[in-house]
Amino acid sequence: MDSSHATREQDPFDPGADARYVYLNKNQEHLLVALVSAISNGRERLLVTGGEGAGKTAFLWKLAEVLYASGEVALLGHEMVFSCGPDMPVEAIETSVREHAICGKRERESVPPAVLLLDDADRLDPGVLASLWQRWPTLNEGWPSLCVVMTAMPRPKQLHRRRGHDVMAAEQTFELPPMEPADVEGLIRHRLQVAGLPELELFSPDALERIGYFSKRVPGRIVQLCGHIFSKSKGDISLPVSEDAVK
Repeated sequence: MDSSHATREQDPFDPGADARYVYLNKNQEHLLVALVSAISNGRERLLVTGGEGAGKTAFLWKLAEVLYASGEVALLGHEMVFSCGPDMPVEAIETSVREHAICGKRERESVPPAVLLLDDADRLDPGVLASLWQRWPTLNEGWPSLCVVMTAMPRPKQLHRRRGHDVMAAEQTFELPPMEPADVEGLIRHRLQVAGLPELELFSPDALERIGYFSKRVPGRIVQLCGHIFSKSKGDISLPVSEDAVK
């Protein structure tokens, strides 16, 4: 493949790309296995935390993909992942849970356990979460078990902001582990491969090091920075991108 210029037909750094583009390092893969195990063991409320851009949403979509592929659970909601908002009433969640279930293609003789994936649960009003737990017994009707997996920012240090975390009442909390220096290149190569550009040498080794430095190895920042550079790489800059171009 001629790597003198990148193709724009497929953008490997599209932040809205599907779960195939999600890159997990070894520690995050172990976390995913532990989370699936907790669901299988009957936990009802699980929480995944991470800072801004840490990849909580991407991780939750990866979990949804794994659960769907297993065919062993029903994912509740219009989509496999339910995106929360600050003005969302509890009725919106309840209606979605009651009326929609997404199951993997697998023949079964019994009703599977159910899982509700709530992304950015800390954006919900604490009263909405409290109301959701009050309605939990009725939402659980018809399912052998019902587990909710939530994502949120880390627990705030300020007392007056902790109520949201307290209301979540998670039985177990999983913190997304940070990325290692080698994961910067791993993430980039993974996205290029999924986009059909496995042989594209987009960045020089020095450029990769600078991307890690400027992004602080935060996945969201890496994707954002690489996306900006990739958008300029059609005729504007030669490849592989140098350290100076990253600066």
